[in-house]
Amino acid sequence: MSVMNICVNPFQVKSLFVLCKDCIKVSLTNCATSHLKPVVVGSQMRINNPFLQLPTGVLEELIRSFTDCSSGKPVENNILVHLITPQLQNMRFASYSEDCLRFFPYFENLQVLILKNTTANNFCLRSIGTHCAKLRSLDVSDCFYVSDSGIHWLFINVDNFEMVGKPHRTCNTLQHLNILQTRVTVCGAKMAIKYCPSLAILENDNTFEALVKLANKSTEKKINRHTNGYSSLRVLNIPCGMIYRSDSLRLVYCLYVFPLITSQFMQSKDLETVIY
Repeated sequence: MSVMNICVNPFQVKSLFVLCKDCIKVSLTNCATSHLKPVVVGSQMRINNPFLQLPTGVLEELIRSFTDCSSGKPVENNILVHLITPQLQNMRFASYSEDCLRFFPYFENLQVLILKNTTANNFCLRSIGTHCAKLRSLDVSDCFYVSDSGIHWLFINVDNFEMVGKPHRTCNTLQHLNILQTRVTVCGAKMAIKYCPSLAILENDNTFEALVKLANKSTEKKINRHTNGYSSLRVLNIPCGMIYRSDSLRLVYCLYVFPLITSQFMQSKDLETVIY
């Protein structure tokens, strides 16, 4: 049989890695209700199940295969509990429930977290801010229960917007935040920009208005535009049709006050363009 025939054969032999992964998935499914669970002693996790001895990359690949949205069936947490370890750097939840909060204390080294199109809420964001000290990218787009309170709790450990609390370490690590199609308003977008100096990409329909308000504040207080203390925002989502209105003047103003912005995106239902 030729090499070409092997490549196009739908019944071709799976790689050793895929075979091993499938075998582990079967084992995990079979022991989902068994006694194999991680035991927490203080801040350390004592490994007493064989799955946690796998390399981190293999664990993340297994989690991805279990949480693949295309399967249509959300993975049960009693399966994920066998794979959660502090060494994980990438995590995606295809579905969310309050039971998921028990995993967050183990996410101390997590860098990428995706909760897109789930029922993740403000209490979830509070837990993320508390435990995910090295998080760089967070996607909670299409999460209806995420609002301004969640953004506040993500960065500041107090309930009252007016109070100055101790910032979470997430403030200094988060570079990408996707809060499109949530209940986050201009106020929440302003908080994200203000509290998170490392933030380079903020995906939200209110980002532009938030920047305008912060730019006005900087001008009123005569703050140097190069040292205004706000985020390192580099990408701006432009509201559909804005460049055809007088708002384009405000865009120029924002770009002056926030000189690090180098890319602007204009999005609509039928059009997406990039302006440099």
